[in-house]
Amino acid sequence: RGGVVVLRGLPGSGKSWLAQRLLLLHTRRHQRVKADGDGGIAESSEGVVASADLFWEGGGGLSRQELRQRGLGGASRAEIYKAVFDVERLGEAHAHCRHSFTQALERGAGLVIVDNTNSTLGEYAFYRRLALRSNYSCDVLELRLPEPDLRAQLEARGTHAVPPTVYDAMQGRWEEDEDAILLAPAALGPASACWDQETEDEQLKAAQQQQEEDDDDDDEKEEEKGEGEEGSLARWLSAHRCFHFSKTRPKSHLHMAVGAAPAQFVWVPPALREEFARVYASDPSPHKFLAELIDSPDQRFNFFMDVDLDPACFSGAAAECFGGGANAGERERMRGLHEALRVARAVQEVLAARERAASGEGGAGGEEERPEVLLTGAQSQEEGGGRPGFHVHVRTCQVTCREALEVRVQVVARLSAEDEAAGGEGGRWEWARVIDAGVYAVGCGLRMLGSLKVKRAQVVGDGRVYALVAVVA
Repeated sequence: RGGVVVLRGLPGSGKSWLAQRLLLLHTRRHQRVKADGDGGIAESSEGVVASADLFWEGGGGLSRQELRQRGLGGASRAEIYKAVFDVERLGEAHAHCRHSFTQALERGAGLVIVDNTNSTLGEYAFYRRLALRSNYSCDVLELRLPEPDLRAQLEARGTHAVPPTVYDAMQGRWEEDEDAILLAPAALGPASACWDQETEDEQLKAAQQQQEEDDDDDDEKEEEKGEGEEGSLARWLSAHRCFHFSKTRPKSHLHMAVGAAPAQFVWVPPALREEFARVYASDPSPHKFLAELIDSPDQRFNFFMDVDLDPACFSGAAAECFGGGANAGERERMRGLHEALRVARAVQEVLAARERAASGEGGAGGEEERPEVLLTGAQSQEEGGGRPGFHVHVRTCQVTCREALEVRVQVVARLSAEDEAAGGEGGRWEWARVIDAGVYAVGCGLRMLGSLKVKRAQVVGDGRVYALVAVVA
């Protein structure tokens, strides 16, 4: 499909220069073949550099507006790097690098270059492993310092002012790679030992400048895209700088890990929530992997409930909960819908009673006081038969985690009391197990409508995409 090049070397050894030079050669090769009318090159003409440094040079997750507010609107990439670099967020920068690399491979880019120090073999094992798994060739190019006393020259010409102590640490943990192709850093030592590369440097500088202008133009175009553009969910989230990897930044959603792609946090500011919902709903892609996320114990969110009618939670014979024989699937769906409606009614009664108690009103209340409940669900197509599961949504009731747990306890008690009053003929559900309590915690939440179910980075069965089942008024 293409080639991956992993660069390794101390800061200032020329990795970034070499990366841009390789991109230029890759582009020229395709331009030459195209001009000659030869269609013999199979890989894509796209070339990509994945680097942790690019995370900082791009603003460290800050939006264009946030950069302007910090006085960095017209700053160079080097100036932005210096202003936003934070050693405590290095893990986030490398996660961003891995994500960029994964996306490039998924797009089928012809050349993907990893531009990091990569002082240990483990630091780039991920890139090598994923490249080979994705049917890419993978070469490691190491820019090795020919003489120890030349290190001062690297320190002097490095673009990010790396302290000598960091150089010492990098050299101290350096591991040999027997398969690496060794190169000498460019333009080190006496001037007589340097080759004439003025023309190449001018071309490279022009190519880098053009690439930066193209990147800026792309960013501006993304930000100018209209509301609710069809098929543009990922583009919209990227344009609004919603993706990030920081555990300390606000987060409203989780983009689940799928395959080799890592999980990402998503922050959609409240002012953009309606627009986000329209874009999400209009995107026809069948591969969505978003879940709403609880970010803090005090956060107020629309009440929801996760209900799983697992036969193991049924106190009678397993066959009695849904029935068997002919038309078993239809009976299962009908029994599941029956129980879902029971849960919805119980949720309505509990929420209405809590509302009356909070307002100081007594009495049983009337039908008009019941909140509208949305039921969503899917019938699993997994081998061996599925089990009905569904989600309950009440968009007019906002709660905290503590309040949601209180509502759950009251709903469980009400449903259990109904079963007890009915005498439990034919068995009964253990509602405390059927209705999940674990979803009401920081870092948890529910899959969004239309998103696929993922477990351990793999889509579960057919994805169990949930759709609207009923509206209970």
